[in-house]
Amino acid sequence: MNELQMIAEMLDENPSERTVAEGRERLRGAVSGGRAPAGRRRRFGMPRWPLGLGLAGAAAAVAVAVAVSGTTPPDPAPQTPARDLSARTVLLAAAEKATTTPDAKGTYWRVKTLTALPVTVGPKDNRYTMERLRIREHWTTRQGREWVGDRLAGARPRTPADEAAWRKDGSPTRWDLGVGDTVDRQRIRLHTAPRPGTLIDAGSTRGFSIGERWLTFEQVQSLPTDPRALRAALTPTRLRDDKENPDRANPVPPEAQAIYAAQSLTALLAQVPAPPKVRAAAFRALADMPEARSLGRVKDPQGRTGVGIVITNSYQGATTTTRLIVDPATSSVLSSNITAGRDGARIDKEMATVYLEVGWTDTRPQPPSLP
Repeated sequence: MNELQMIAEMLDENPSERTVAEGRERLRGAVSGGRAPAGRRRRFGMPRWPLGLGLAGAAAAVAVAVAVSGTTPPDPAPQTPARDLSARTVLLAAAEKATTTPDAKGTYWRVKTLTALPVTVGPKDNRYTMERLRIREHWTTRQGREWVGDRLAGARPRTPADEAAWRKDGSPTRWDLGVGDTVDRQRIRLHTAPRPGTLIDAGSTRGFSIGERWLTFEQVQSLPTDPRALRAALTPTRLRDDKENPDRANPVPPEAQAIYAAQSLTALLAQVPAPPKVRAAAFRALADMPEARSLGRVKDPQGRTGVGIVITNSYQGATTTTRLIVDPATSSVLSSNITAGRDGARIDKEMATVYLEVGWTDTRPQPPSLP
């Protein structure tokens, strides 16, 4: 039984005795030597938050923040070699699956996502948090023309405690959040019921975004298929952050480069039409990161089962954590969650995305439907 077959079967509620036995044997090997069986191995400040928003978008990151109740698994107990091996095994299994997946055909590259913005509402003596659900859908041709769909999908209490407080407040269905900080100074209203969707023809765009880089379809197809070369291609070593001297590029320290690498590789896997060998290289690059560890079997906000992978990087007292839920049987990224904060466990910013549909399609762009 190869790595992919084992992981796929272990995702079942009742794995076979053979799977359990093989998993136990590999665990013993990890504890004793830290190696998989022979033949199974493959070989400045914090970055702008989140990667790709730029310095001007740092303050606006809260506007796309999400913390879906019950979807971010707690960090496991102290890291062990077995957990390291499990994370590496999962990522390498996903790489193997990506390699064998044929190039899909279609007219539009479609990425449909769900985010949830936490909003605190209610009277002073009974405050609670509602999640404002939003669906975004991007349709992009190989020539770079893009359509953007948008739909507010309603609001729901964030936790059971929030739901109790909401019911105590009379279960309201709408809230007036006041005037927003946008140029038009429009009032922001929150509704529990979904709103109609819209579709905008964005015309010609810069292509596909990976972190702070924009690539054409041809450039995406020609990305390196070697894990180290791919990581290097997606990780900046110098950034232009000096407003007084815009041509001066400041070096990016190795610790910060590791954060850029984790987020760029995640973006490539989750939302870019990279060819199979490039996707495989991205999974292998993540597997080579010593910071990666497994959270075991988890479910995303849509109830889909996958394996949680967490990558934690620290730099100058700040910690950035990238969490993925990966389906190793399909090499799909089901969701991603990025948090940044200081002072240990405190979270200052949080951004997560649930990937509802990603891939090529011939269906013409249209306003987003509800999940």
